[in-house]
Amino acid sequence: MLIFEFGPPLSVFDATGATATHHGGFFAGLDDRATLTQFTREQAGIQVALTPFGAAAFVAQPMQTLARQVVGLEAFGIRRSFTEQLAEAATWCERFDCVRALLDDRFSNAVGMSNVVRWTMERTDAASGHVRISELSEELGYSRKHLHERFTREVGLSPKRYAELKRFEQLSTRLRSGVGDLATLAVSLGYSDQSHLSREAKRFSGMTATAMQSPNDALAAAIRAL
Repeated sequence: MLIFEFGPPLSVFDATGATATHHGGFFAGLDDRATLTQFTREQAGIQVALTPFGAAAFVAQPMQTLARQVVGLEAFGIRRSFTEQLAEAATWCERFDCVRALLDDRFSNAVGMSNVVRWTMERTDAASGHVRISELSEELGYSRKHLHERFTREVGLSPKRYAELKRFEQLSTRLRSGVGDLATLAVSLGYSDQSHLSREAKRFSGMTATAMQSPNDALAAAIRAL
């Protein structure tokens, strides 16, 4: 996740309750924990939802060092003058063009991920996380340990945890669509039972599966608790 801010800065609360505020925007690495953001008055900015491939190209360093981290844009050589330029732009089209030009410049010389990690990630994405890492490593001709270490270094999470996240994305989509029977949903998504589904929902979202079915109510409760 990439945020360019030109209004009151967002405060980001991690799972431990720690707060980080970065004026001008920030990069958020791949995470397997729930976070909340908070701002005062109006908020203005541009959000770029990077794919893992795009994130790796943007940071130009091993993603392992940035997983579960929120880092100010200045760490990547993006000065406050850039977000000031966005604020002064006459139209949103001008702002989008500025961001596109900056990203094109960073991506033009990016190395990107290795073919091994890219293949593993694409197979995991295509299966919505329903893969066995041991089978993928066998297909590649590598040991599971080697694949684990290489994937973690380039992505920031282990291949197993990444697969769990992809399965959770599918779960989240189904819950928001109004699915009511959690036991049936657990079976269809490959969870061992409803309790397993509930634990995964709580781990990744910070909410119960029932609360995820009514996200507006859960968000209101979280805001009141701040």
